[in-house]
Amino acid sequence: MSTERHVVTVLIFERYGNQLLEEMGKIALKYPELQIACFLHFNDFKESNHWGNTDILVLHIRSQTELDESLANNPIKWVHSLSAGVDTIIHSELLRSMNIPLTNAKGAYDRGIAEWCITSMLYFQKNMQLLFEQQKNHSYKLFQMPTLYRTTLVILGYGSIGRYVAKLAKVFGMRIIGIKQTASEPDEYAEEIVEISRLHEFLPQADFFVMALPKHSLTVDIIGAKELSLLKNSAVLINVGRGINLDEGALIQALYTRTIRGAALDVFKNEPLSADSRLWDTPNILLTPHNCAVVDNVIELSVNVFEKHLKEFFEGSIKSSVDFNKGY
Repeated sequence: MSTERHVVTVLIFERYGNQLLEEMGKIALKYPELQIACFLHFNDFKESNHWGNTDILVLHIRSQTELDESLANNPIKWVHSLSAGVDTIIHSELLRSMNIPLTNAKGAYDRGIAEWCITSMLYFQKNMQLLFEQQKNHSYKLFQMPTLYRTTLVILGYGSIGRYVAKLAKVFGMRIIGIKQTASEPDEYAEEIVEISRLHEFLPQADFFVMALPKHSLTVDIIGAKELSLLKNSAVLINVGRGINLDEGALIQALYTRTIRGAALDVFKNEPLSADSRLWDTPNILLTPHNCAVVDNVIELSVNVFEKHLKEFFEGSIKSSVDFNKGY
């Protein structure tokens, strides 16, 4: 255990404020060398005795202005994001120039997101939409409910989340192809892990196509009309990465023309999704409000990842910090 005192400031977010206070309270009891304070409002932080003394900054999605002001006025040695996505943080030129580690909650949200992906696959494979319609109409008619067994799942973004999707999909006997920035040897779930340059080669094989990419300038609209046309007309697209990576207009067109069977989206180009978005009325689509990672113990899981990095920080070397160039 470190004997050096550290001042930890946690910029909390209202949605999980009480849970976060509880979990950080456990950290404070476990590590008495930490002086921890949580702030909902940025001005409260600025008016506290933590301002000017904070060396560990923990935050969820905040404005870049608040981040930069914190960095400029505190002796910060490490920034940790309670979110897995860090696209609002990595664009800080000040943070990049300081050469301090940035970590995120990688791994904390994997199970919840992966379960939602499986739920979406089953929703379409078991034709749940028809089932709901029949129940509403008091119609008792048998119909076929195919299994996921031997179907092909292609995962674009075979990182922590993508691999967990593969882990659960393997239980159903699915054939799995992972696509990531650089190819690697097959693992215990995917029979092939190929580089992203081969995307078009593998799209036609997908019965289910999961997008689990982070936000990056190189992946904007990486799936558009061309890519959708390469999918089977029986394929289902699932996006749990970032909305910016999918051309929503092209998707709407593909669903109306039945170029693909269906889509399930938990992320969107603009959030919250506006009430007048065409997506709401598009056929064969399942929409959820960036919600699939909101599991019952989400804050506990996120703080557990922070604690893992905290131990590494005490040891003098954080092993898995964010790569600013890759964006994750």
